[in-house]
Amino acid sequence: MVTLLLKTIGRLTLGSPITWRPISSTRLGGPHPTPHVSQFPTSIRRPFSDRKTNPEARQHIDSSDSDSPVKIRPERYYRHLERQRRKYATDHEFAERLRNTNRHRYATDPEFANRQRQRYMLSKIRADREWWEVVKRHAKDRARLRRANDPAYLLKERIYEWIKAYTWFREEVDFAPYQPIWYPQKVEHRCHSCGKKKYGGLRLWWKMDPESFTCHVCYMKGSEGGMPEGYEGCNTIREIAARKEELESKATQTLHTRRLSGQPSRSSSTMPNGSRHFSTYRSAWTLSRTLEAQEQTNQGVSANFSEREEEKREATRQYQRERRAREDVNDPDWRVRKRSYERQYYYTDPERRALVTKKERDRWHSDTERRKHRLEVMRSERATPLVRERYLIYRWVLRKPESRTLAVWQPYQPMVYHERVEQYCQGCGYVRNGGRKLWWKSGDTYNCHSCFMKRPDGGLPRDFKGCGNLEQLDAVLKQDKSGTLAGREPGTAKTKPEDDDTSPP
Repeated sequence: MVTLLLKTIGRLTLGSPITWRPISSTRLGGPHPTPHVSQFPTSIRRPFSDRKTNPEARQHIDSSDSDSPVKIRPERYYRHLERQRRKYATDHEFAERLRNTNRHRYATDPEFANRQRQRYMLSKIRADREWWEVVKRHAKDRARLRRANDPAYLLKERIYEWIKAYTWFREEVDFAPYQPIWYPQKVEHRCHSCGKKKYGGLRLWWKMDPESFTCHVCYMKGSEGGMPEGYEGCNTIREIAARKEELESKATQTLHTRRLSGQPSRSSSTMPNGSRHFSTYRSAWTLSRTLEAQEQTNQGVSANFSEREEEKREATRQYQRERRAREDVNDPDWRVRKRSYERQYYYTDPERRALVTKKERDRWHSDTERRKHRLEVMRSERATPLVRERYLIYRWVLRKPESRTLAVWQPYQPMVYHERVEQYCQGCGYVRNGGRKLWWKSGDTYNCHSCFMKRPDGGLPRDFKGCGNLEQLDAVLKQDKSGTLAGREPGTAKTKPEDDDTSPP
């Protein structure tokens, strides 16, 4: 028996190479790990940190390689990672060697370094959301202070926004020797001034030659940064457009001289060999035609400038309307929070309070003519019978509780509230923000007072037609002794309106 066992062991040891079988599930949790886990295929022998963080590597491990003679199960791979973590925590020499490897890779592999920075920042944000909100708030406050106190920072932001918004500004204004390049997507380049590669990319780059790019920050710090020559002191895009037209007109006057006959011409020049003089009439005529075409183009640009500005303002207003509509649906309390934030900043930030006060004062002075025009429009509207009737019904229903119980309003019922209440108006098709005190209810639907007056069955009831003031309406209501207007049985006494939430204060 012993001889047979020795022969069997000898065959296993001295025979052909052993092909290891997959480990059974009964041995996965055993106290002694198998000694064959270290025999990984060559295709998956990657750095430990890469296998740990790269999802492609993990997917490659999970799907067994058919070409490899060794079948690697996910459980074995994850157990290997766990052993590596334990070794990193207990073996200081191994940990130091791994840290040195990561430092070298961080210094030599930009993609790995960028990925590590992103992972570090994301882990900090996930761990402490309040810290991230504080960081963003401080960044906004610092940017606001720099805009108010640092003219260079304000100019840098203005130039960036103008290049982003206006094509003619980045193409026609001369920034020599630089040329602003605006990309639709972020593009990575190495900055010629600071020597750093902007990982993640930038949209605005300043180009000096085909292979030299400068970021916007370094361009503004340089001696040739800032506004181009001739545009110093311009603070708005309108001033830049006016200065551009002025400079082009001066250039045109300089190039064109006039003789006694009034014909434009240019002074005669000498040929390069100096043999004789020759006339430059044809070249001057060609140049004048070119300048005329350029002037027409510039006039078209200046004429369309106001239209582009109006389109931009209308697009901004439309975006704000859509954003408010989305916020009303997704977060109904956003208006309350916004007002509380504005009130908090107003009382805690003196600079913001001074800015708001100045803005309101300027708005008050600028809206004087607009208020006068609005008052004139309101007076002219109240002269029309429909608007006069609308105001009459509104005042009557709010002041006289008896008018709300009239049966002649059917199928509508006037609902008066102490405070403004927001409802979905069936006629308008949306929620009336800010609320209304008077709503007209019909079943489960509501209509605002304006939509009620526009309906065919709206307005004053038939028995009250011809009344022009509140006294006439009250007189008709008092003459109703039978109670048909109020919806009572003949001979019954009037009922006092209940003191509920819908009665006026």
